[in-house]
Parts: sequence; C-alpha cells; structure tokens
Amino acid sequence: MTTSTPALPAGSPEAFVEDLRARRADRLQGLVRLFPRNQPIASDIDPDSCMRRQVLELVEWQKKEPIPADRQGRLQAGDDAEQRGLKELREMGYRVTKEQVPFELLDRRTKEPVLRGKIDAFVEITGTRLDVPVEAKSMEPHVYDAIDTVEDLSFFWWTKKYLSQMQAYLIGYERPWGLFWLTNLRGDWKPILVRLDYAFAERVWSYAENIVAAVKDYRAGGPPPPFTRDPTECTRCPFFGRACQPPIHEEGATVIEDEYLEAALGNRFRLEQPAAEFRTLDKRIKERLLLGPEFQICGPFVVHITDRRGREGMYRHVDIQKVGTGRPE
Repeated sequence: MTTSTPALPAGSPEAFVEDLRARRADRLQGLVRLFPRNQPIASDIDPDSCMRRQVLELVEWQKKEPIPADRQGRLQAGDDAEQRGLKELREMGYRVTKEQVPFELLDRRTKEPVLRGKIDAFVEITGTRLDVPVEAKSMEPHVYDAIDTVEDLSFFWWTKKYLSQMQAYLIGYERPWGLFWLTNLRGDWKPILVRLDYAFAERVWSYAENIVAAVKDYRAGGPPPPFTRDPTECTRCPFFGRACQPPIHEEGATVIEDEYLEAALGNRFRLEQPAAEFRTLDKRIKERLLLGPEFQICGPFVVHITDRRGREGMYRHVDIQKVGTGRPE
C-alpha cells in the first residue's frame, strides 16, 4: 500500500520553504552547461595527468558528464570569493592593475595557440614597477588548513593543477613570481608565493603542445592517447563510461565521486602518522615524568601529577602546561 504526500496549503510557511528549495535547485540546474574548447585551458592542465582526457575535452566535449547542480553552487561561491579577495587587496592599499587578463601560450614551432585562460588579476608590488599575477582560490576549510606552502598544493589532485596554471602564467607573461590568494570561504585569507620554475613551466608548455598535436592526429583518424595507468583518475573523469571505457575492474566496489570527502580522507591519512608519533612520544614523556614528584618544571613547561579515579580504579594523571599558554601540551 502506498500513500501520497498531501499537498501543502498555498501560502503556508512549509509551502514557501519547499518552493524556495525547488527554485534554487532549478536555478542551479539551469546554469549547468557544456561548452566546447578549442585549446586546453590553463586551470585544467597537469603534465602528470591523463592526456586521453585532455584530448576528449576538445573532440568529444558534448559527451562529458555535466557538472552536478550542487557543485555549480560551489563554483558560484568561488566566483563571489574572487571578487571579495580583490576588494580586500584594494582595501589594504594594493593596486590591482588589471583583471581577467586573457592568457595564451603558442606552439613554439607552428605558433598556433596551445593553451588559453584568464588571469584573475595583476597586482603592483609596492615600490616597484612590477606587477605579478594573482589567482584567488576558494576551498573547503580542511583543505585550506592543509595548505601553507607551494609544496602543499601537490597534496590534492585538483590543487595540483593550480601549480601548472601559475607556472604557465609566469612563463607566458615573463614574471619571476606570482601569488595564490586562498580563502576558506569563512573570512580567512592567506597568500601562497609561487616562483617561476623554468623546468616545470617547460613541462606544462610541452604538455599543452602534445595535447594539441594528439587532437590533430585523432581528428585525422588516428587513435586517441593511451589510457592512464592511474584508475583513480578514471573514476573521477567526466568521460568515464561515456566517451571512454578504460579496462579497469571495480569488483563490486562503490565509487564515490566527492572531492571534498576525498580531501578529508587525504587529510586523515596525512595526519595519521604524526598522530601515531605523538602518542608514542607522549607515552614515553609521561612515563619519565611519573618517576618524579607531583610538581615539576622543565624549561617553560610545568608538570602537575594528581591521583584520579577511573573505571579501573585509581591512576596518576600527568598534566603538562607551557608557561604563558594556560593549556595542556
């Protein structure tokens, strides 16, 4: 026996809330579009990633899986954050010389475009005539917290693309360095310095040239590039199961396509080893301190040992504080 949900009365608070949810879902869904590319784009290039996907982006773009509506909302939040980030730079006294600057790299032999994009802004360096490219990037708080240096950008597969993007901008505009202006969408911002790495920039440039050459071969009747050897790339690829059928076997496993969950799992793995090291060190330190009196001082650290009652009876608790912090270490 099935029952139908009764219609909500017009004008009721519940009807308004349901209407609001439906309208937002419809609005986001209406923003989802597939667009053709004539060249690879700087924000989506990584010389270590699958070239087959890059070729499909140009020749089979209409077959890719559209961006889900909820992710479209996240992209909008990122666009809003970009404008907020540039506004904040201006409010701090920096001069934004250009915004949404067209970018292109040419094939060094044929002189045709092989990589295109738009740079968020150029910001003038105080006291000089140099302006450098700045890219505003928004991310989940746990991803933001994991990134403090340019090397940290290699930790997540999507932030790794940022490195190639900036290196392309730097070599294309002949700038010695640039900045990522990162936000966690909670009001926090931090700059990440990126220096021009000629060897890496050359790899990105060559990779873009090779993509365009592979596209020409494919359109002339040749085969696409080989499948990637990394099956995890396949499971998050918008062409997987559509224009591309790689020979991978999932053996009944459920593939979760959620980059934010993937980032959280990555952070968990990254923190697991330091946490194990902390537990080992903490045990060793407290065993040593339990040999001493109830009140001890070692450098800036103050130790109090007290007797406490637990589930298994009395035990000695070690409390360690650092002078000036008022919190356990």
